[in-house]
Amino acid sequence: MQQELDEKTAIIEDLQRTVADQRNRINELGNTVASLEKDVAGLQEKSADQQQRIKTQDTDMNRVHYICGTEEELIAWNLFEKKGLFGYGRLLDISHNDADFKSFDRRRVSVIPTNGKRIKVLTNHPDGSYTIEPEADGTESILITDKDSFWSISRYLVVKVKR
Repeated sequence: MQQELDEKTAIIEDLQRTVADQRNRINELGNTVASLEKDVAGLQEKSADQQQRIKTQDTDMNRVHYICGTEEELIAWNLFEKKGLFGYGRLLDISHNDADFKSFDRRRVSVIPTNGKRIKVLTNHPDGSYTIEPEADGTESILITDKDSFWSISRYLVVKVKR
């Protein structure tokens, strides 16, 4: 009976060691899971930041600017100047000008109202990428027929109008 008791005691001790080892292993796995959850949370945050950055870059890459004004307004905004005896005019540097340009996503707009007559596009845009269309109120609008081509040279559009 003592021998049987010693065997059972040995089995119980062995099982207790196994249980202790398993608890240690469970704790190690719990720590590993916690670490992996922290890593996943960090990666999700990083992914969200990258997606926001991509969205911002996409918006910036497709943002274009336009302004319409009479010759006098364009001169006052330092976008245009007249020179010479015959009043030859030329467009000034517009990329660093703080005039009140309107901005929009080039992919979403194909008609630009000018609120003026006898319009003249002063910035470079390829022929055939736009047409000038009359409106019912007597003004003219710019209809962009090929957006990629139209905005390929410049992200700015300056239009001289008569009011």
